[in-house]
Amino acid sequence: MPVCTTRDGTDIFYKDWGQGRPVVFIHGWPLNGDAWQDQLKAVADAGFRGIAHDRRGHGRSTPVWDGYDFDTFADDLNDLINHLDLTDVTLVAHSMGGGELARYIGRHGTGRLRSAVLLSAVPPVMVKSDDNPEGVPDEVFEQIKSGIRSWSWRVGTSLRRVGARPTRPRPALPRSAPRPSPLPPSSPDPALRLAAARRPRDTGSVRTVSATAGAVTAVLAAGTASVVVGRLASGAALKMSAGRPLPTEPRLTVHGTAAGRITLTRDLATLRPGVYGLAGDGSHAVVGPVLEDTPHPADTVVRRLERVTHGTLTAGDAAWLTPNLYVGNPRTALGLDHTDVDVPGELGVLPGWFVPGARDTWVIAVHGLGTTREHALNLMGFLHARRLPVLALAYRGDPGAPRPPDRLNHLGETEWRDVEAAIRYAVGNGARRVVLLGWSTGATMALRAAERSRLRDRVAGLVLDSPVLNWPATLRALARARHTPEPLLPLAVRAAQGRAGLHADGLAEPGGPDRLQVPTLLVHGPDDRVAPWEYSRRLARRRPGLVTLHTVPDAPHAAMWNADPEEYEERLRRFLTPLL
Repeated sequence: MPVCTTRDGTDIFYKDWGQGRPVVFIHGWPLNGDAWQDQLKAVADAGFRGIAHDRRGHGRSTPVWDGYDFDTFADDLNDLINHLDLTDVTLVAHSMGGGELARYIGRHGTGRLRSAVLLSAVPPVMVKSDDNPEGVPDEVFEQIKSGIRSWSWRVGTSLRRVGARPTRPRPALPRSAPRPSPLPPSSPDPALRLAAARRPRDTGSVRTVSATAGAVTAVLAAGTASVVVGRLASGAALKMSAGRPLPTEPRLTVHGTAAGRITLTRDLATLRPGVYGLAGDGSHAVVGPVLEDTPHPADTVVRRLERVTHGTLTAGDAAWLTPNLYVGNPRTALGLDHTDVDVPGELGVLPGWFVPGARDTWVIAVHGLGTTREHALNLMGFLHARRLPVLALAYRGDPGAPRPPDRLNHLGETEWRDVEAAIRYAVGNGARRVVLLGWSTGATMALRAAERSRLRDRVAGLVLDSPVLNWPATLRALARARHTPEPLLPLAVRAAQGRAGLHADGLAEPGGPDRLQVPTLLVHGPDDRVAPWEYSRRLARRRPGLVTLHTVPDAPHAAMWNADPEEYEERLRRFLTPLL
């Protein structure tokens, strides 16, 4: 456990994440360094070194009987900075931590600092006085301290009655400390001079027993919780792992298998028509239609078991449905000759599978949320039979592809440049024109490339399966599936907007219907819980001569083909024929 031993022998626990210029976070009362968990990861991901410590008497640091005052806190902070030999430091402090920051500057100067950030902090002073008429009256703090003493006495008495003894000494209440020395006139940062100009009045280690203190604590807690919840909820879309199930897909249980059939948990998902992959930990199978006439318990569903690709399925196994019928590559899954190609991209080399064909119009296939380029295998045999060359792309964030600098999925707003790189590769290797085929956010990327790319004149058409046309709606849907309370969903949208640089209207109208200039086949349905079908209908209504909408009922996100493969492929054949 990383600790810094201070000059008086107190151990201060700290977290130290990342590399780069240091950012030290100072928590408020009665928290510990874990309050900054999300911020530590964010600064580390952004190329900084994030550090957060537990103040003495808090968390994993040494409990103390005395030395619980701002002078000591400031000296502990100085010991930590010296222990880690930090320079060019940014200090970030919240609430009571602001007093620690200000006192540190007053006692130890700014020689190791670059800047300071005070968030809802106590400086310059909390107590009401002639020169701070809007402060908190002294009697409020006296009530708080009296309440703590009374509460501590009652707890100790209760423990003695059952023969127990407290195992940790109760921390002393903060005591007054002398005014910090002023900064030298040559201090390089005016903000730091302001932060340290007046000492925060030591007001006690509080347990809120008054309405005033309770309200302040509630507001601060709500604000902190809002930020944390917003970041966590936005991560449902911005940090979606390739190849992992979407949160909208239920986890199922295998109840048994027999020749040609499998029994699963009864759910709306297992009652869907069509053919699906069934994935588990270390296993993959393909399940076909529901077998209505097969006897089974009322809480289960029996489907045809088409094949087990790898692994085993036994009773009690956890599994989920996936649109991927195939795993592997075009050769191992379909018996198609292919070449592993490297596509030069903006962030580095993008791996791809290229299946050759006789035509000079290529199909570039782009998968979406929760899948990999294996998703394109569902249609690769159909496209190859029509002599179409196919390039299935792995883009930024996929296994084997470069990671985006911020480690976030931008829902197509930056990833479309990888599709442009694929178009450039195709044209450089003999393609006269391309058709962009995308699912989910891959469809969004294809649409963006057709609108924005310098090579957009090479795009002959678009096939968009379950396109994400409104990122706030999709992000709300994914956060809701992660059980985020409804009133907090707007926080997820705002957090995503700030973290990923998405514009408020970023995907609500994909560049505007007037910018769509190529024939487009939209394949979508009303049962998509991730990308609302209404936005596809709206786009089709606005460009009736250019956009064809094929509606697929009873199909989840990015699984329109699975619901009825023959009908899907017939619609696709009719669309592609004039383009060839």
